[in-house]
Amino acid sequence: MFKHNLDRLNHRLIGLVPEDDPEKERLVKTHIDQEYWSTFIPQDLPPEIKHLLDCHAYKIPLVLTVSHDYCILPFALPLGCGIAVMGFYRIIDVAHKQELYTDDGKSRTSRATWRFKLRWIPGGENVPEGQQQPLHPWWQAPPSLDAPKPIDTPSPYSLLPMHLHNEPEKPDDDDQFASEVHTRKGWHCRKCGRLNVQRLLGAQKCGTCETGNRLLPVEALYVRDPHKTTPDTTPVDTYPASVSCRVLDAGRNVVRTFLYTIDEGVEIKHVFTCNRPALQTGADHLFREIQRRVPMAWQGAKTKLAAGPYYTYLAGPGNETPPNVVAWANTPRCLQDARKMIELYARDRVGDLNFRAETLTVLGWTSPGTRKSPTPLPAKKLPVAILCLGADVELCVAPVSGFAKSPPPPPVIKRSASVALRQAQHTVDKAVEDDPFDSPLSGASSDEEALSVRHPSKDPGAVPRSKAKKPAESMLITLVHGDMVIFYGDDFEYTLHRTGMSIVLITQPWAGTHGLLK
Repeated sequence: MFKHNLDRLNHRLIGLVPEDDPEKERLVKTHIDQEYWSTFIPQDLPPEIKHLLDCHAYKIPLVLTVSHDYCILPFALPLGCGIAVMGFYRIIDVAHKQELYTDDGKSRTSRATWRFKLRWIPGGENVPEGQQQPLHPWWQAPPSLDAPKPIDTPSPYSLLPMHLHNEPEKPDDDDQFASEVHTRKGWHCRKCGRLNVQRLLGAQKCGTCETGNRLLPVEALYVRDPHKTTPDTTPVDTYPASVSCRVLDAGRNVVRTFLYTIDEGVEIKHVFTCNRPALQTGADHLFREIQRRVPMAWQGAKTKLAAGPYYTYLAGPGNETPPNVVAWANTPRCLQDARKMIELYARDRVGDLNFRAETLTVLGWTSPGTRKSPTPLPAKKLPVAILCLGADVELCVAPVSGFAKSPPPPPVIKRSASVALRQAQHTVDKAVEDDPFDSPLSGASSDEEALSVRHPSKDPGAVPRSKAKKPAESMLITLVHGDMVIFYGDDFEYTLHRTGMSIVLITQPWAGTHGLLK
């Protein structure tokens, strides 16, 4: 409306100019040109300019970021800093100018320029709880106290998304642990201001000042299914009828070993902790310390012992990726303790006096899932041991050479480890048999009744939910927290089913240090 009235006024003023006045023609032509060319000027502002003008009108603060190659930056960014956040700013003044850029008589180009004047405002800093927000920018020296200047009200917003905020300050105590799994994409270092990408399973140091991210390890108790933590005498293992099972130790209050003989020289030995907390204290310690001390980076593992995208750490000789392999002398203390635990199980519970854990692949994950390994476990010449920490891990395994031929099993019973345990316990005294923890299934009147209650009737090979083609026959080995399994005499294809957050250590002797099998 205002523009329309202004045009009418200009038209009337031009009419008052005498016809013989030399300026008459120029004024008329100018008025016509303005009306003509104004139709070619876009009425809508560029979206970024409109957004800035809205912020100025509604007093919304802006976040200013600069790159290291910004030419008019009044200071140099630290070495290695690509982009820096300068803080919150408020627009205090806007100037607009439009001028003719080109005009060749046939076309005309005009240029519009907006100039915004910004002023820094405090707020948004990721400072520790209880400390005051700084009253000057981090990139500027503190102003003189003799001439204080009024500043704006601190901004209520944060410069960082909530998932990038650091954890609250906690005491640096090894006894501290978390009760749930925490996953994050990155974290902000309060000491140097760097935004770090979280690449490790647990604790990680800042890439600039090496300050820790204070990510507490989670206790094994909180990652396991509470319905599967009850002490028991037999593992949830199932196997074909052609496989024989024997219990090497059926005593009370001890770790038990179940020997599965597949063929001559082809065996699987499952060291079972019976889910007893007293027998899992060492595994509890290792699960916490590996999260806290071992830098397990997310990567595609491609070794002879494992393959797939996991949090991975490689140690010892024999791995195919030397740049990422750490010598045993440089590994954290907790991995050396885990090595001793594996060798102790192999010597005292399995009877393999020559086993040495030298080639080590550590895998970790935080979520459930199923994955079939593209490469089999190379246990034909040297045994392979797997130690499980955390949530249960289900292995659907089958030897590459296949199982021994045998007549089809009876349809009423599915063979399981509890049958072998019942046979072994015939040699144990009455006091052991009456122990409630050592009774396979109290109240069961027969083997058929006990097995029908304990094990489902579905084929064990169908438990892992992988779409990959599975062998005709397979074994299901369920590893609980602290369990270990050793494979002998053949290469084994396997599908790994993850039930929650777990860490597994896959190890094998190095050729030349282990005595020839048998």
